[in-house]
Amino acid sequence: MKRIINEVSWKGQKYIMEWFSETNYESLDNITQVYGTMFDEHGKMCLIILNEKDVWSLPGGDIEKGEDWKRALIEKAGKEADIIINEKSIVPLGYIKVTPKIKDNPMGVHYLLRVAGKISEVKKQSKNKWDDVINERIFIDPEDFSKYCSWGKIGAITIEKAKEAWNTLK
Repeated sequence: MKRIINEVSWKGQKYIMEWFSETNYESLDNITQVYGTMFDEHGKMCLIILNEKDVWSLPGGDIEKGEDWKRALIEKAGKEADIIINEKSIVPLGYIKVTPKIKDNPMGVHYLLRVAGKISEVKKQSKNKWDDVINERIFIDPEDFSKYCSWGKIGAITIEKAKEAWNTLK
């Protein structure tokens, strides 16, 4: 597989982001995020806008040191998108290795996990505890992902892998 690398700027820092299709996350340390392509019963994927960020995103987010990534994803998806994920359906898609271009960056090399799974229940949306508002939530065809999220080539491979996973999850 051809290497997929993006260079991004975030909070005034530059990073190299490299996609890996490896699905065994056991050897990774310093995992900082997990985001999931979560499918409803019709094969539509959930996107949300967190009001403090004002951009569409997959459900998920930061992982605390020592926190299980599956538990983190399930919790964040429940709080942010008001969806219940079938834990047994969660499958790893790959990960992104993030390397800061400045050596003294405190984050160091870290990893962002990408997974897919099945939504077992879509709940009525409720106010989140952070700012007492209801996050926007939509369900879209995977082919429309790039219309909402500008994740470049890494986003495209994430969705490609998620669609493959959906075919086995149906």
